[in-house]
Amino acid sequence: MARCKSSAARLCVALVIGLLALGIIWQVSSAPQEEVPVEAGAPAQGHRGTLPAFKLGPIENLKALSAAEEQTLEDGKLVLRQEEDPTRGKGLAIRDMAAPPDVVMEELLDFKNYKKKVAMCSKSVVYGTQRLKGGKEQVKVEMSSTIIPGWSFNCYFDHTVDRKGHSMIWSLDYDRRSDVDDIKGMWYVAPHPTKEGWSRVFYQIDMRLRYRVPGILYRALSRSSLSSAVSWVKDYSEKRAQS
Repeated sequence: MARCKSSAARLCVALVIGLLALGIIWQVSSAPQEEVPVEAGAPAQGHRGTLPAFKLGPIENLKALSAAEEQTLEDGKLVLRQEEDPTRGKGLAIRDMAAPPDVVMEELLDFKNYKKKVAMCSKSVVYGTQRLKGGKEQVKVEMSSTIIPGWSFNCYFDHTVDRKGHSMIWSLDYDRRSDVDDIKGMWYVAPHPTKEGWSRVFYQIDMRLRYRVPGILYRALSRSSLSSAVSWVKDYSEKRAQS
């Protein structure tokens, strides 16, 4: 294999563990897809994205929370919404956190310490930063997740950050070669509607692997990635808020 990012470091960890558990590493019930040769002048990843891009800010066309979902959040649990698609893993996680939006955003942007907070994340290095229009920022991060010695995933991520709007979107850095076909994600941190000093955090992901896998595995991987990423952000944000 090769070597991943937090939200995505978790995703990569979940990917390998899921494949190991099902005993189908790179040989999933069908022949692997052929690698498409990278043409001269093409980005190192071979494309500029195969999945739709997320946008900064509140979730677009968000379906209102049901009474049951509101109660789930009130009980301190995760609300998870997943889409059925046999070709990719896509979903939305929502969770309330006892920390204000600014604190949650600082935790999300603490890239250099991801490897200390995310299980099996062995590398987290910022290799590019740039100021963008409107007070936004671009941050590029290389992430590696080592599963066992000699088994790791490596991915290069390109983040667009809106600190004032408490939002961040990310995708692969297509000018570098990552160990998955495509991944995109989006964080939005809103003030809690009723609890002062709390946040309601929304996290979306959309992923596609380089190899064919059953739709049920995509669903399992996206579920694991969403729940684990939101979990560590909640834990560390609440600790930061109390310090």
